[in-house]
Amino acid sequence: MPVDEALARAVGDVVNGGLNFDLRPGNAIEFTGVNINGAHYGLRGDATLDGLASGITLSADMMANYRDLSSLSGLAGRELGGEGTANVRGYYQVLTHSFDAEVQIRGQDIAVSQPHADRLLSGQSRIFVSARRDDTGIELRDLSVNARNLTVKGQGYLNSRAADVQAQIDMPDLSAADPAFAGLINAQAQLTGPTGARKLEVNGKAVDLVTGIADLDAALKGETDLHVAAALTGDSFELQQLVLSNPQLKIDGGGRFAEGLVDAELDLDVPDLAVFERGLAGGLTATAKATEEAGLRKITVTGLGQDLRLGQSDVEGALPGETRLDLSAEQQGEAFTIKTFTLKNAQMDATASGVISPQTTDVAAKLDLRSLASFGRGWRGALQADARFADDAGGGRRLEVTGLGHDLSFGQSQVDGALAGETRLTLNGIERGGIFEIGTATIDNPACGWARPARSARA
Repeated sequence: MPVDEALARAVGDVVNGGLNFDLRPGNAIEFTGVNINGAHYGLRGDATLDGLASGITLSADMMANYRDLSSLSGLAGRELGGEGTANVRGYYQVLTHSFDAEVQIRGQDIAVSQPHADRLLSGQSRIFVSARRDDTGIELRDLSVNARNLTVKGQGYLNSRAADVQAQIDMPDLSAADPAFAGLINAQAQLTGPTGARKLEVNGKAVDLVTGIADLDAALKGETDLHVAAALTGDSFELQQLVLSNPQLKIDGGGRFAEGLVDAELDLDVPDLAVFERGLAGGLTATAKATEEAGLRKITVTGLGQDLRLGQSDVEGALPGETRLDLSAEQQGEAFTIKTFTLKNAQMDATASGVISPQTTDVAAKLDLRSLASFGRGWRGALQADARFADDAGGGRRLEVTGLGHDLSFGQSQVDGALAGETRLTLNGIERGGIFEIGTATIDNPACGWARPARSARA
């Protein structure tokens, strides 16, 4: 038995079989009637070893049947499963590593310890490869893959100086790869370029995509165009362009990715936020940039909204005109630092900064609402407020809010009359273990002689 445990498991405890061989003129050995059997496999066919004096060439017409691929897990370096049959016809030259072969593989419930691939390979799968290699490179005459809801058809050539491999990929139902996904994809892929500078381009269409992200899925209904252009140079991967486009949204991005290094940019254009089905409306364009080096990730986001509506379908005006968004942040490990955040509109200004992490929380925000009309039916007046959410000495996180309102109105006749002039607001609370407890909440309007502290409460 082999000393190597992985090889011993693959070969099995018992091997039997037979063959006939004949030494032919010209330094050739012919093997006929090859029939080798183990506990989980069988090998049958004919083979010839030729050119024993000048360079060995192996020619074969063989069929291999493996009834339990799990016994090959050690050799593969991962857990395998299922069963497969392979027919191989062609030759291989040992000295030059050249070959010309056709391989047909039939699988049943093949598993390779990759959940998406395992689902696609469940049931019957068929793979056919016809290829040759010589001193000019590799010619892929035909590559065909037929599996559960996956069809691939490809051909082309590649060598160290150039490549041109093309493939058609069809997936009629993405749920076959992941139950959280749905929809279909038809795409064409092309690999070009020399070794060390290969380029991959993918163009296709998707219909009724479901990604498991509810807000995004609503914008992917119908037909979506897909374009990907990528390059691999040395150890770095460059996503030169990624485009998702349909009437509801357009995402256009790219970037460079390597070990410990990221430099990426993404543009988003949503003509009408109503597509996200959350009562939002208005247009939004935004650009996000992310860079990473030595474990420190820097993020910037700039956006421009037009005539935004914030989920109140019966509120006239919403946020008319332009609304500008700017974010500058850093992330290192689990710590997320908001350097600056600003939101500006003719009716409001908002700013925030601080740190959020499992170990530390300290975030401060300032809000200036020149008109409350956008936030509720019958709401009127103006409000300025400062807030801070930070760790306290007792192991919780304390929220402190102070505000000053002017001629407030909330569409409640029994309250609105008491809030004329200046109204001061204060709120103090603490969060521990996911439970928020309000310590004090006070509404004070001296001009109306109205001061009302709220009772403590837990939420």
